Amino acid sequence: GPICLPEINSKDWDYKGQAKVSGFGLTKHQGSAAEKLKFIEEKVVDEKLCEKYFASFNRKTMVCYGSLKEGIATCQGDSGGPLVVLCKDHWIQKGIVSFGSKCGAKGIPTAFTRVKPYRPWIKSICGI
Repeated sequence: GPICLPEINSKDWDYKGQAKVSGFGLTKHQGSAAEKLKFIEEKVVDEKLCEKYFASFNRKTMVCYGSLKEGIATCQGDSGGPLVVLCKDHWIQKGIVSFGSKCGAKGIPTAFTRVKPYRPWIKSICGI
């Protein structure tokens, strides 16, 4: 089904369920691009971890997630892809792949741009 956008006045904690990222990025560090769309299961991690690894991490406009499987993570070519979370019976796009570290590096999360702060702008441009 379709992916929903977060409600403009929702609280962030409403969307901490199961999460997935999809993309055609590299399948390993310095590897080749995926031939088929790939999916990764992710979990929310403490934002302090993203602050530790990424000086440019901003809690107001970013969210921090990490892969559930070691050695599997977003990689070059996945930037701009969706981070979606399951909320009750539908998927909501919570984030957009922004940046991370070396692909699949153990214990290093990925920083995602939060969608919710941009909802008023999206509504003004697209009407949704």
